[in-house]
Amino acid sequence: MLNFKTRQAYYFLKRNKKLELYREYLSGCISREQFYAQIPNRIFKRVINKEINELTLPSIFGEIDKIRKDREVDIIIGGPPCQAYSVIGRSRDPKGMKYDKRNYLYKDYIKFLNKYSPKLFVFENVLGLLSAQKGKIFTNMKKEFKQSGYNIDYKILNAKDFGVLEDRKRIILIGWREEVNFKYPEFHAVENNYTIRDLFSDLPFIKSGEYSTEYKERSNECLQICILEIKNGMY
Repeated sequence: MLNFKTRQAYYFLKRNKKLELYREYLSGCISREQFYAQIPNRIFKRVINKEINELTLPSIFGEIDKIRKDREVDIIIGGPPCQAYSVIGRSRDPKGMKYDKRNYLYKDYIKFLNKYSPKLFVFENVLGLLSAQKGKIFTNMKKEFKQSGYNIDYKILNAKDFGVLEDRKRIILIGWREEVNFKYPEFHAVENNYTIRDLFSDLPFIKSGEYSTEYKERSNECLQICILEIKNGMY
C-alpha cells in the first residue's frame, strides 16, 4: 500500500511543480513520515487498502463513488493475484491449485466492469493463466468478459521490450466495449544494451544483513540517464 501512496504523492507534486520534495525523500533527506505529512490527506484517500470480497465490495464501491463523483470511468487496469495460475505455485500444491478459490477472483474484477462500464480495461497476469486447469479458467474468463459487453484481445508482452531491465513475460489482455472503435496496439521493442548489473553498479558490495547508505563515486551511462529522467519529472 505504501507504494501506491507514494505514487499518488509523486503525481500530486508533479502536477504542482514541487518534485524537489520527492527528490529529498528519495535521497533520504527526509523520512517517509515527514514526506507524507506534506501531502494533503485527500490525495491518500484515493488508495483503498481492503480485501475484495462479497462483504467488502459495497463499501469499496461507496468509497470509489465518493472520489469519482459521477464522472464516467474511461479505463480500469488491474488483475487478480497470480498464485493459483502460476506454474511454480501449482507445482507446489499436491492438487495443482485446482481447488484454490483464487482461481475465480477474476469474477470480482468483472463486477467492477459491470458496475462502472469503462470504455476499456487492461487485465494483466502470468503466463500460467493460459494453462491453468488445462486452459479451462482462461476460456471461461474470456467468455465472461464478452458476456459483460466487451470485445477482447491479448498478447504476451515482455517487460524488457519496454525499457525495463528484466526479462519478464506477462499476458496483457485488453477489453473494449462493443461500441468503442479500438484494436490492440502494435508495440515496438525498445533497444538497449543495459543489464541489471548496470542498474546496481553504483551500490557498494555488502554481505547479508549489512547496511550502507554510501554510493560509489561514479555512475555509469544507464544510471545517468535514470537520474536525468527523474530530475525532469519523467518518473
